[in-house]
Amino acid sequence: AIEAALREARQGRRVLFLCYTEALAAFLKECLKETAIRVGAIRNFASKLLGESAPEKLMGQSSTYWEGVSLRAAIDGLPNEDERWETVIVDEAQDFSGDDWELAKECVHPDGKFWVFGDQGQAFWPERGLTEAMIRGFPKFNLMKPYRCHPAIQHLDECYSGQCDLDKRLLQKGLKEGTIRIVTSSEGRLLKQIEKEISRLLSGGLKVGDIAVLSLRGRGSKEGITHRSHIGGHPIVLATDPAAGENIICDTFLRFKGLERPAVIITDLRLVSNLYAKRMHIAVSRALSLLRIVGLESEILKDDRLSGLL
Repeated sequence: AIEAALREARQGRRVLFLCYTEALAAFLKECLKETAIRVGAIRNFASKLLGESAPEKLMGQSSTYWEGVSLRAAIDGLPNEDERWETVIVDEAQDFSGDDWELAKECVHPDGKFWVFGDQGQAFWPERGLTEAMIRGFPKFNLMKPYRCHPAIQHLDECYSGQCDLDKRLLQKGLKEGTIRIVTSSEGRLLKQIEKEISRLLSGGLKVGDIAVLSLRGRGSKEGITHRSHIGGHPIVLATDPAAGENIICDTFLRFKGLERPAVIITDLRLVSNLYAKRMHIAVSRALSLLRIVGLESEILKDDRLSGLL
């Protein structure tokens, strides 16, 4: 998607790059900062089109403002048709609501291009995503082979998404090589165990900017690890922090969607009450080379994919 945006911009076209997640938008802005490409998370972009001061996104609360802002921007916030973007690129298509789609489509110049990237397997909200009616007539290209993650991590991810049966030998090889590590802990030592895993990764040659700690729970839970400023002696920041590139990120699996790091530590398994496999699928797929899963022994034993690997 980034390469597509760059190629279109080199041809002198006005390019708009939209995604859903604010942290991904921040990352894309940094990647494309030397260009004239406009980047935005769809609902923040909508608010800016309207010229409104958007309300703070309160922890654990939904907002009617954010639910309706895309449709209002599509009706009242867009420039004239001839001033709209000649190429509009959408990433994280699976997370766009119907109103988000209306805005994205209306942004396209009458003679423009509209390119969409998405993975329905990464969809968290069942009522959102692409439908056949939305993309009827679009030429479609399916990217069938994954290249990003280590094969053992990719296999575990596909087990959570229901794409395959578990190959224990492949995962055992990943464990033996140190690609995957499953750490069990008691309640009182959970944070200490995560700190130890961070220290091991750093002593193995990684930098702080190579590591992300992901909670399987949203920020609405005050028990989650994302409300801390440090893990032991290690400072941590949210994925949306301007200094995220030079720090260990500690955030939720949803806020980190679309991003990746060489090493990912997944935790807060005990706080999950629903959609466990979906949450794990999204979180596991963020790890490029090293995956660490740290949880209470009782919670890991509930997971058929992990319990046989202890």
